[in-house]
Amino acid sequence: LAYAHTADGGHEDWDLAAAYEALARAHALAGDRAVAADWKAKATAALDRIADADDREVIEGDLATLPV
Repeated sequence: LAYAHTADGGHEDWDLAAAYEALARAHALAGDRAVAADWKAKATAALDRIADADDREVIEGDLATLPV
């Protein structure tokens, strides 16, 4: 997550959404559905930052499989 927040330009535009999705998935698997839902919402909001439609679709597909 810290990597995705760096301003050095050394990351992809989808890194933040992917990091949020990963945190949502981890919390969902741990049984913390409320926190998972919060991270999923952040990931969904971060989709707007992804310029390439194919990259965005990958994250959208991952979000669709979250159990929250």
